[in-house]
Amino acid sequence: MFPENQAFKIKFRASYAFNNDYATYPSGKYYRPSKYPLLGLNYESGLKGIFGSDVNYSRISLDLTKSDIKLGLIGSSTFWLGAGKFLNTNNLYFADYKHFIGTQTLGYTARVNSFLYLEYYNFSTTDQYLEGHFEHNFSGFLFNKLPLLRKLKLNELAGFNYLGTPATKTYSEFYFGIKYLNFRALYGWSYLNGKKADFGFRIATGL
Repeated sequence: MFPENQAFKIKFRASYAFNNDYATYPSGKYYRPSKYPLLGLNYESGLKGIFGSDVNYSRISLDLTKSDIKLGLIGSSTFWLGAGKFLNTNNLYFADYKHFIGTQTLGYTARVNSFLYLEYYNFSTTDQYLEGHFEHNFSGFLFNKLPLLRKLKLNELAGFNYLGTPATKTYSEFYFGIKYLNFRALYGWSYLNGKKADFGFRIATGL
């Protein structure tokens, strides 16, 4: 299915926190969670000729992320934004493409930069791309107003995912659901270039 090849790659990541607030105790220095996003710079390159490597490409990307953004009584938000571009694609194979975290099963692993309905490899690219994820946790803002549901201590979730590449144009997802501890039950829809592509339930559990 895939041509036989050898690959020697280097990957580099640097991150920058805009605010390094910390507290000093007798036992040491402890950094506090920043109220600003974390900026990341990534570089990946396949080096041809080293240990018989066949690949020759390079890709650079940026990401900006922040979790648990407090919004008072209406809960908290989390977002992840990423953009990248292949600087050269002189020689690479499908395994070297940029792949995105998709889901095509009922169960999924909850990650801030994952998609709920994206096909695993149909959107992989060797070009530029833009990716965005946003989720809001209402922290019981709605359910706490209903006596019967208040005792369950459920959190309401709503979110949006986006992917754009030159080949696929625009892909987006919208979803809502509930969360109890590490259990999630969601329902949503996906759209490809404005047309409905998929829909359904997704369930996640975690330890």
